Amino acid sequence: MRSFITALPFLALLVDARKCGNEVVPPSVQMAARYFDRQDKLADARTLQAVAERTLVIDTYFHVISSDNTLKGGNLPDEQVTAQFNALNRDFKDTGISFVLKDVTRTVNKEWATFSVDNDSKDVEYTMKKALRQGSYAALNVYYRPLGDGLLGICVFPEDVTQGDRTFVLDGCQVLTGSVPGGDTTNYNDGKTATHEIGHWLGLFHTFQGGCAGGDGVDDTPAQRSPTNGCPTTNPDTCTGPQYPGVDPIHNFMDYSYDICMYEFSLGQTKRVFDFWDRYRAPHIGGPEPTVTRSSTTTTTTTTTTTTTTTPVITTTPVITTTAAATTTKSTTTKTTTTKTTTTRSPTPTPSPSIPDWWCDLFGICRSA
Repeated sequence: MRSFITALPFLALLVDARKCGNEVVPPSVQMAARYFDRQDKLADARTLQAVAERTLVIDTYFHVISSDNTLKGGNLPDEQVTAQFNALNRDFKDTGISFVLKDVTRTVNKEWATFSVDNDSKDVEYTMKKALRQGSYAALNVYYRPLGDGLLGICVFPEDVTQGDRTFVLDGCQVLTGSVPGGDTTNYNDGKTATHEIGHWLGLFHTFQGGCAGGDGVDDTPAQRSPTNGCPTTNPDTCTGPQYPGVDPIHNFMDYSYDICMYEFSLGQTKRVFDFWDRYRAPHIGGPEPTVTRSSTTTTTTTTTTTTTTTPVITTTPVITTTAAATTTKSTTTKTTTTKTTTTRSPTPTPSPSIPDWWCDLFGICRSA
């Protein structure tokens, strides 16, 4: 639904529901969406038809981070990596968006595999992504690891960046390894967590963002008071009244339904994706990519009886073209490792963009050059 409030609250989460780390939308992203909302009001049928006919191909890099070389430790087999990649192209097919898998990396590092997604772990996250990230700001990097805190995934909204700065490095999505097709996360193991999170990476909010009085800023997604739990046989209507037409969009990828229940993006959401893409990511296509020098990662594991030192390395896997799925067992991780990782990177800076016309249009003021 198209509607905005000044501050979007952190929504209470259902115990057995999908849990995403993107509950709060940054103010700058809210402002951009508000501007696109104004522009959408001026859009006619021809504009929407043009959106429906548009296509986009996104370079994609998968990074599998595990605590050891076992499936239990998070080391996904090639078959599941391929199945996840195919699921993304399946889910985004009707939007005209497709993904090209450029590289798959595998890293064994207990600290990187098990750190919690919170402000206290940002330094660990930054170190991990600085070592692994590939491509420009228009390239998608997905980090598969055994997330804690009950999270299925978390992703970064598009913003203004300079090539190689901290915001650039932290870009991308973190996704629970057990959520891939055939994974061990019951009801959320058809690969649609990645679809949901990449929706955020492309600029989409939750359909229930802000409740009935809030909204995701998209006109053709009905208002929704709270996230869907499970897969109801009939669509509930949690926002009633003539000002809230339609029932809850439980089949939308940006809700919290079970994977089996989710299968669509709306045309309005597709337009919003292209709005954000053109504004934030498209200018970086074909731009310079940072030069990365990776050193070995030293992991020391200590138990009560022995001390073992190993030196794992980051490896790359050729692009996979076969399609398959596998069944996994539930992963458990015990933090008994201290890890020291040294990574150097020499980014090639690009000049900061000038104040864009849309910003002037949004606030009605502009500074002369």
